[in-house]
Amino acid sequence: MNPVMRFIIFASVFDFILAAVFFFGGFLEEPVNLYAAVAMVWAGAGAAAVLLVRFTIFRGKHVPFTIEGLEDLLSDTELMKPKSWKHLSLHIDIMGNDRNTLVAVNAALKKFVTKANRRFYGAAMGGDPRRQWMITDSPSTAYGSADRSIVAMLMQFCSSDLAKIPGTSITRVKITGERNTFRVDTGSDMMS
Repeated sequence: MNPVMRFIIFASVFDFILAAVFFFGGFLEEPVNLYAAVAMVWAGAGAAAVLLVRFTIFRGKHVPFTIEGLEDLLSDTELMKPKSWKHLSLHIDIMGNDRNTLVAVNAALKKFVTKANRRFYGAAMGGDPRRQWMITDSPSTAYGSADRSIVAMLMQFCSSDLAKIPGTSITRVKITGERNTFRVDTGSDMMS
């Protein structure tokens, strides 16, 4: 079975598990840990790479949200080795213990991840999806473009989609990398 088909099957199974977790989430007292591979960004020449999205839901506390490269899958593909960033994290404070708020936050995160993945894929592949079987001439440039795009998208996501959800407030946004660190606290501007 090729990598794309494996990913499609995995994504379908995860969506079912995710729905079950949130349906029964109202009965859980401990944090709910969710792990999802959401982005097949490279499939060719016998290699496959994904971005792993990981977020943990602590009802009444925080929702840490992380995008990071899977080193075991990325080690053989130079294009997929992050040059300017290692991980991106978003911390959301959820007031109270409202299941509807959790569902809304999850939907917003899923929408953001899908959009960010498309932007990342476009930057990594030189803006042309038809080049998915080719390695770009300058991986560092491609990653730099993806880095800036995702940071900008995250800022917009926090100020629009998340801000519209009742019962939530953004406590911290932090993007760290080998050369750059961006941090955004509630009500402050992005600093580099």
